[in-house]
Parts: sequence; C-alpha cells; structure tokens
Amino acid sequence: MSSGNTLPKLLLWGAGAHGRVIHDLAWACGYRGVAFVDDAPAAESVCGSPVLRPNDERMRDYTHFIVTIGDNRVRACCFEAALRRGLEAALLIHPSAVVSSSAVVGLGTMALPLVVVGAGASVGENCILNTGCMVEHDSKVWDHVHISPGAIIGGEVTVETFAHAGMGARVLSRLRIGRESVLGAGAVVTKDVDSGWVVAGIPAKPLREVVRS
Repeated sequence: MSSGNTLPKLLLWGAGAHGRVIHDLAWACGYRGVAFVDDAPAAESVCGSPVLRPNDERMRDYTHFIVTIGDNRVRACCFEAALRRGLEAALLIHPSAVVSSSAVVGLGTMALPLVVVGAGASVGENCILNTGCMVEHDSKVWDHVHISPGAIIGGEVTVETFAHAGMGARVLSRLRIGRESVLGAGAVVTKDVDSGWVVAGIPAKPLREVVRS
C-alpha cells in the first residue's frame, strides 16, 4: 500500500452514503488528506473528515477528486464541474481488486473490494465498479457506468454510457448494453439491451423505458 504522505490531498464530491463507502476505499488506497465536498452538508464532518461547501477557501488545498455519488448522470455533471475547476480526477482501486495488466481503467473510477477486471478489458472514466463485480476479458465499459455488487459482465460485452447493472445481474458474452439502460437485480441478460430500457428477470425482458427527469 502506498504511503499517505506521498499521495495528494483528495476531495470526495458528495457526503452521502456512497461517500462514506468511498472514504473507506480512499483510506485503503493510502489517502489520508481527505475531505468531502457537498452543496448542502448535513454535518461539519463525516467519517472524521471535514465537509466543505464548493465555495470554501480550503478547497484550494486539494488537487485531486473522486465523485462519490451513485446516480450516473449526477455523477457525470459533478465530474465535469470538478474538471472545470482545475482539479485532477483520481483513480481508486482497492488492494483486493484484481485488474489485469492488459486492462485499462479510466480516471475517476472507483473499484471496490474483490472487483475483477479481466484481460483486455477497458473501463471508462468516472465509473463505479462496486464490491465483488466482474468485468470479463475484452469487454468495454464506457464512461459514467455503475456496475453494482456481485454483477458479472461477460467477455466481449459493450456497456454504454450511463448504463447501470443492478446487484447480481449477469450479462452473457458478446452482448451490447445500450446507453442509459438499467439491468434489474439478478437479471440474466441473454440478448442485446436497447438504449434507455429497463430489463429484468431470467432471462431478462424489457419492462419499461427509463424515466428521464
């Protein structure tokens, strides 16, 4: 594990439940200079780290960030806002995660405990690879995707921007999961999923179109 003294000070953008999870991840990765950023903080500190508003002068002391918000679109908006402020996206990969030397994982992505990213796979920026999920060989996960705990993405699968795989979902090899689609918890996906659709069941079937706010 890297020494916290050699790592930059890190902002966690969002002080909610997912923020607490990523605070643990940041500490496991060796970060010690950690603070939260939140537009409407409910407390002055979370997990022993300060919670700052976006206009707080102490923000100047931090150079790197991770957006700790589960909603894909909100996370993407905050990601772009942080980049515009001149902050650099960090990359958090838990020490227990297994990432192939031939895989590529983009900045801003969070890989939690026991994640597996297989040979030749690529994961985009600002993604959540949640506890125990797997992205198998040669799959392509685009930016701002959330793969929930225990989900398995088979080999040579494409998962497009803003898609969300629910807990324990399974995607068979060589399929396409369209932009903004949602895979229900425990779904077994045996066919391509069109963009903007919620699917569920075994085998997974379309339920409804995604409601966009």
